[in-house]
Amino acid sequence: MRTKEEFDNLEVAIVGAGNAGVLTLLQLLQKEEYRNITWYYDSTKPPVSVGEGSTLPQTLLLRNTLKINNEGVRDLFRGSAKMGIDKIDWGNSDFFHEFYLGEHAFHFSANILQDWFVKNFENERLKKVDTQNLNPEDIKADFIFDCSGKPKKLDDKFEIVDTIPVNCAYIQQVPQTEKYPAFDKTYCIARPFGWVFIIPLQDRYSIGYIYNKNINTEQEIAKDIENVYQYVPSVKNISEGKMMPFDNYYRKENFTYNKAYNGNASFFMEPIEATSSFNIVQINTFATDLFHLPYNSKSYNKRFKLEMLKNEFLINFHYMIGSKWKNDFWNEAYNKSLITLEKFKEAGLENTLNNMLAHLDFYKEKSYMDLTSTYSVGQWPYTSWVLHINKMGVEEKIRKLWK
Repeated sequence: MRTKEEFDNLEVAIVGAGNAGVLTLLQLLQKEEYRNITWYYDSTKPPVSVGEGSTLPQTLLLRNTLKINNEGVRDLFRGSAKMGIDKIDWGNSDFFHEFYLGEHAFHFSANILQDWFVKNFENERLKKVDTQNLNPEDIKADFIFDCSGKPKKLDDKFEIVDTIPVNCAYIQQVPQTEKYPAFDKTYCIARPFGWVFIIPLQDRYSIGYIYNKNINTEQEIAKDIENVYQYVPSVKNISEGKMMPFDNYYRKENFTYNKAYNGNASFFMEPIEATSSFNIVQINTFATDLFHLPYNSKSYNKRFKLEMLKNEFLINFHYMIGSKWKNDFWNEAYNKSLITLEKFKEAGLENTLNNMLAHLDFYKEKSYMDLTSTYSVGQWPYTSWVLHINKMGVEEKIRKLWK
């Protein structure tokens, strides 16, 4: 256990200025014991517009650090309120997955957020170092958060998650000319070859088709994406589609006694439900615990692996419930989701499935949710699991699979 004197002299380093680097900085600044933070980044690397749909923890961190209200966060980062996720053509019925208790998250322009923190944010506990070609291994600090991005090669230090059925995004941008966009939610629309997100920002609508490039062609995706244009006010001056292949993976050993990897240096899994933002915050929570118990990294690596499995299970739950489409993609996606389900059970989490079904029974009997429950699987509390199963009309299917 570190003493107060040790914390007063602790040197903490953050490497990288993407979403993970910014979120790590925000989390550390919430804790007064971290007095000496050095943030390393390369300002010649342009910000990247990915991960633009946040979750509630990210919103709270921005509000608390910058001391501004919801509208201030929204306008500073050219975003919009995110009241929830509108899921269309999944399962047997559409479902709006909303935030509760009057809260909401945000959509934000990731490149504006990253650029603003690099150029404008200052704090007496923070030192900023703009440097190129930095090797995180060369940094001398008591603890390092490596948020330097995806490694050039995914070697044997990484676990490849081949049970997630998608591996490519086809992205288009639609200019938004009104003061604020036309809706305050994320669209998540099941399509024949995968699913489409639509994120509303103050200057554009971001449309992304998530699919498997080994099953469907870019030409098929470019044609089918036109079917979701109806959800935005106009597609005038829409951009050419940009194909962005990706791997689904996580690091086998994410923590050492003095280092935590985060963001794409740690993991990536497809973007449904904005799980990356939640995982970034959770990794930092584990890492700050390691400050207090610096030689306990083995147990945190075990917890990290389990959380990655829960994240995979949440993602593949969507392919388990299926969509209105029946074809090669959806058949493969369903079969992969069953493999994830077996991995979940083999990890000793079968009781978790039973507990979620018990919460479903309570909801059906009482006609209201047990909001006193603090249990969750991945970023979803049990309430979210129950409502997805009930409102999307997939209870019979899920009970058969989970029992």
